[in-house]
Amino acid sequence: NLNIWSKSDIRDFIINSLNEHHIRLNQVAIDRLVYVSKGNVGFCLMALLPIFDDKDVSLIINPIRIFENYFDNYKKISPIDDEKNLEVLGILSFFKFIDINNTQLIKKINDIWGIDFSENSETIKDLSKYELLEVDEDTIQISDDLLSTYVFYKTFISYAVCFPNRPL
Repeated sequence: NLNIWSKSDIRDFIINSLNEHHIRLNQVAIDRLVYVSKGNVGFCLMALLPIFDDKDVSLIINPIRIFENYFDNYKKISPIDDEKNLEVLGILSFFKFIDINNTQLIKKINDIWGIDFSENSETIKDLSKYELLEVDEDTIQISDDLLSTYVFYKTFISYAVCFPNRPL
């Protein structure tokens, strides 16, 4: 998990990063980058990558496009494209983490969303191999907060293919 940076620290990071790449942006674009990053330097870097590569500032208007661009073009994660994997990841993004010893929660997830974690042990192992999940003796969680946010968006909002008739 990343610490939240102050606006001035994010602004300095942006300006220094742009200078390193010999790119100049106007103050409005820099202000927008500071605003959309909300102090998250990882997200800020995700927004800067297309600027570094293609001088494309169009994505900074919409944080969702920043996520989509990053995960589609920079960090291709093919397991996310599989619906079964996306269902497991989506549930984990919804709950932040799952205590696998909490039988009441596991039963509720199965009853409501049809996800049985014991039947998905291979899926969980595979996602863990890709370092998308952190699995220990008692808990399962998505390994990265930015990835978790993107998975939530992709699972429940953008495509809504995984659970079209189930409540959120």
